[in-house]
Amino acid sequence: MGKGTRWITRWRKTRQKGMKQFILIHGVLGWGVPTGILFMFIQHHWTNGSGTPIDLSNTPLKTIFVLIIFMLAGTLFGRVMWDVNEKHYHKHT
Repeated sequence: MGKGTRWITRWRKTRQKGMKQFILIHGVLGWGVPTGILFMFIQHHWTNGSGTPIDLSNTPLKTIFVLIIFMLAGTLFGRVMWDVNEKHYHKHT
């Protein structure tokens, strides 16, 4: 079985589970949350030019806000990836 055939077989199984699950797993949880956490980590360790860390007052509120924003972006990312994979799938089947 070739590499393209394996991908088609895997995508058939994935698409049977549905677009919503794909977006949740690959977009929100697979991209949005990890990217949001990475963003917060980088932001926390970034300095404002004076060598002191950026003010992180209201950190819980900022954390929630950042995660919501990145989860929404992950939803968009997941949808775009679904559409790209669907286009690829229909082109090769």
